[in-house]
Amino acid sequence: MNHGNRSIDLDEVGSLVKTLFVFLILFVFLYFFKLGGYGLIDVDEPRYAEAAREMIESKNWTVPYFNYVVRYDKPILFYWLEAIAMLVFGINEFSARLPSVLMSFFCLYFVYLFIRKFSSLTIALLGVLVLMTSFEFAALSRFSIPDMTLSAFITASIICFYLGYCELLESGRFYKNQIVTFSFWYILGFIFTALAFLTKGPVVLVLEFLIFFPFFWWIRKLDYFFKNKSFWIGFIGFIVLTLPWYISVHNATGGEFTKVFFGLHNFARFTTVVSGHNLCRGYFFFHSQYIVLSKKG
Repeated sequence: MNHGNRSIDLDEVGSLVKTLFVFLILFVFLYFFKLGGYGLIDVDEPRYAEAAREMIESKNWTVPYFNYVVRYDKPILFYWLEAIAMLVFGINEFSARLPSVLMSFFCLYFVYLFIRKFSSLTIALLGVLVLMTSFEFAALSRFSIPDMTLSAFITASIICFYLGYCELLESGRFYKNQIVTFSFWYILGFIFTALAFLTKGPVVLVLEFLIFFPFFWWIRKLDYFFKNKSFWIGFIGFIVLTLPWYISVHNATGGEFTKVFFGLHNFARFTTVVSGHNLCRGYFFFHSQYIVLSKKG
């Protein structure tokens, strides 16, 4: 009997390995095929790739430059990822796009983890397949721009926070005001939030606030975060990961980076037209939907 069960288990494992192998082949084909086989396109790809190249040339890993002029548009993390890829694989188009591909794989893993928590292996793999073969997801994964990196970190952060919430519910303590003192998922959530903040700035805080605040307000648990030790450990981790670079770049540019990045490239983008972006036009409509959906959830 035991031998039969073992045989069935081995068959299931073999089937899973074959399925994962097919997924890996499909991922490699969709995301790596001729990744460096064409030149940098649009206006953004060359800017990020050149900034990473100049970082290697100048050995200045604090202040991003483009055409040897300080680039205030984005924080440092994506430049670091591109520069590291260039140090390993050379200065070329493949290296410039590699971080986006790897971050898409990272995002797919967390989507799988999330679906698998609530459903079967088959459903989880189908969910990953749908996302992996979605045109825009695949396209953004092959560009030398920080959008996929930001999306992956925000996705991972939200999923970790939700898994932490589920862990709390399963403990049976949440609605008895006996809040569990530690959750590994919450710590991870703050870490990924910090990495997203180093990728594109405060937009991640706005998005996560618009998701979590309405939800915990709706279930009357706004004080939950402040009573949970994991919140304070995670918050300290967030500060430790983000503050050193922001202070360093502030000092290195005489405060100009802080002024231009937070003032022009964040606040002004949400209130006026900057570099052709008019985010304020649809901002309130789309984010009001987050609030409505959060309440329904």
